[in-house]
Amino acid sequence: MHAISVRSNHVHIAVTAQANPKIVRDQFKANATRVLRQLPDAIEAESIWAKGGDIEFIDRDDDLANVVLYINEAQDRKGRDT
Repeated sequence: MHAISVRSNHVHIAVTAQANPKIVRDQFKANATRVLRQLPDAIEAESIWAKGGDIEFIDRDDDLANVVLYINEAQDRKGRDT
């Protein structure tokens, strides 16, 4: 895992994996759902995720570095004048 950012209404994850990307995404969602359902204030009956989710392929090291920077820092600067 290169980077992860859990936002109020979505999650960004940059990961290198040998498995099918859709399977990797679905495993992340399944494990997160299991944990969320175990919380004291669990969401028990409602759907947690939208169907699917975006998958992007990063082929170059500099592109990966930019994605990691975005996930770790840039989202928090959106809409600011800095």
